[in-house]
Amino acid sequence: MQMLTVTITASFLSLGAIWQQDERSTSSRNPSTCTTATLELPKSLTALERHRENAMRKGVVEWHLQSYEETSNTRNYTSRFSKANRLLTDRGDGDGIITLDPVGRPMPGPFHYLRRAKGEQWHSNGRSVSAVLIPPEPAQGEFPIFDVRTAGLCHWPDWSSDVHALLSSPSGKHRTKVTYAEEVQDGLHVVTASYSTPTGARVQQRWRLDPQRGWSPVRCEYLENGELLAESRTSLRNFNGVWFPESVAFFAKRYKDGKSPTQVLAVDSAQFGESLPDEITLDEIGIEVGTNLRVQATKTEPAKALIWDGTRGVAIDEFFARVKKGELKQGANVLRFLAEDPVAMPATDGSGIPPAAQNTLDEWERYVKRFVEEHSLPEPQQKSAKGILTNCKDKARNYCLSKKRDFDRLAELSRPTPPVVDGAVNITKWNSDRLDLERKLMRPINQIFEQDLKPRLEAILSSEQRP
Repeated sequence: MQMLTVTITASFLSLGAIWQQDERSTSSRNPSTCTTATLELPKSLTALERHRENAMRKGVVEWHLQSYEETSNTRNYTSRFSKANRLLTDRGDGDGIITLDPVGRPMPGPFHYLRRAKGEQWHSNGRSVSAVLIPPEPAQGEFPIFDVRTAGLCHWPDWSSDVHALLSSPSGKHRTKVTYAEEVQDGLHVVTASYSTPTGARVQQRWRLDPQRGWSPVRCEYLENGELLAESRTSLRNFNGVWFPESVAFFAKRYKDGKSPTQVLAVDSAQFGESLPDEITLDEIGIEVGTNLRVQATKTEPAKALIWDGTRGVAIDEFFARVKKGELKQGANVLRFLAEDPVAMPATDGSGIPPAAQNTLDEWERYVKRFVEEHSLPEPQQKSAKGILTNCKDKARNYCLSKKRDFDRLAELSRPTPPVVDGAVNITKWNSDRLDLERKLMRPINQIFEQDLKPRLEAILSSEQRP
């Protein structure tokens, strides 16, 4: 038996420099040789990261996540990645449903989450004429986009980390001293990262790596005070010369005493190689000239509403002035939408209305438009109807601002996958909490519509216009 001990006293802030040093100095190492070093990751973890990064610079992976706790359900995804971009497409459940709206109606997929080289994120369903743009360093924190290349590297599906973070920062948010130990058992390299939490718990994270199959883990374990609390078990497959998980089963002691999986990540197909495109373009997720952008706030800039001109987001007035001059031509999907709803205008109040409420207020505009057309209202009554709509939207905006913290919480619960708490994922509770909070927050807005907007519109009709 061979033994390697490496002590790392470093935080997230210094690990980047440590890894850069490792990149320069490890090219000639033999990963199976055990040595002792300072501020250096075990060679086997270095070899694993290199395999995932070098062999998987570009790829397309179709996969699904089967969950078993409380209720059994399946979620289907497609992951694409290139040298600079990463795209996660949520294809929904077996019926293609992403979620339910506040009244329980199914909302179909797919939905795209694209992270680009400079760190901004683009969220779009690829069909509508609006999208969400999250700039780098958003005020509400990063939105996690799962990197499928991390499959099998952790004891649970970590939606917020990349390969480097999972291997080089096992203590995560605790930022405590980490001690690595490595031994060879039956041809597998067993690497254990040990650290203590602020509460004094002694944690061990363990990878069992197969050097013959891309240094890929076949098992990851999480122990606290010597007790195994969670683990993942991986079945590997050679995808055209690249070793990658075919399935990863996740177990937790809290669920059936760890004897049955809580979740299984299964790969349906995988393709890696330099022949794949270098870029993932915005038009591939339905972002075209004329797409309305709801730009989220950053730490220094407020939220805003812009329109995509093909290269950047511009102010609404500027965009339509350039369209009128013939400098811009709106995309096919935008033109189709305008043909179906010619008076539809992009939202101009991006700083006050959260996404959960914006869809409802967009429906108010369509309702008023239909009301005007159905009753053939003359110009003075049209102005009255638009004034009522503006007033009701202002009331809704003020309400949303008064409930900003609650809407921020709703945004957290509306992520593509539930957060992991203490290594556990409870999809049923997450979905229930989200729907309950959304119904609670939307109830006053719906009351504005039913008890204010609709009666006031009816009141402007003359006796001859009433049915």
